[in-house]
Amino acid sequence: MPAFEASSGCWDNVALELSASIPEDSAFTDRRIGYDLWLVSEGRGNRLTRRLQLMGKQGEKVEFDYGTFRSKLTVGSRPNERTSVMEMTTTGNIRSRIQPDGSIEILLAANRGAHPREGDWYAEAHGLKKVSATPGETLRLELPPPASVKEPDMFKALAEQHVALILTPTLVD
Repeated sequence: MPAFEASSGCWDNVALELSASIPEDSAFTDRRIGYDLWLVSEGRGNRLTRRLQLMGKQGEKVEFDYGTFRSKLTVGSRPNERTSVMEMTTTGNIRSRIQPDGSIEILLAANRGAHPREGDWYAEAHGLKKVSATPGETLRLELPPPASVKEPDMFKALAEQHVALILTPTLVD
């Protein structure tokens, strides 16, 4: 790059992008891990499920997004009870590594969001969980309810809506 005098009024910008990763064990570098990932939402007699089947290489971050789903939440106590249609999302990513003993180390990050279909607020919660599993073992990971919202009755109804990710990792040949 040619040098410019400071008085010339010409400025150059340089961008530098750095990344770091854990060196992969050469015995597992090209191995693939399959994920059977279920979203289960339960509360007040309602149950909704969605399923994703994903695959990634050793150490690869695999994104997931269940899209938007709607459910009716009963808000408040009788006689002032009302029903609100809530739009909820669950997104995240999984990164796994096969261990020398055959187990799979899993890092799962998830985000749960909610807002009323006819409202002006959005609440979310997110978390990160690191677990070890054997191939074919099923794990259930409960997601926290979205953070407090302006309406206490709505927050209580959201907290009563239990949402979990059910994950079964497998080794793919």
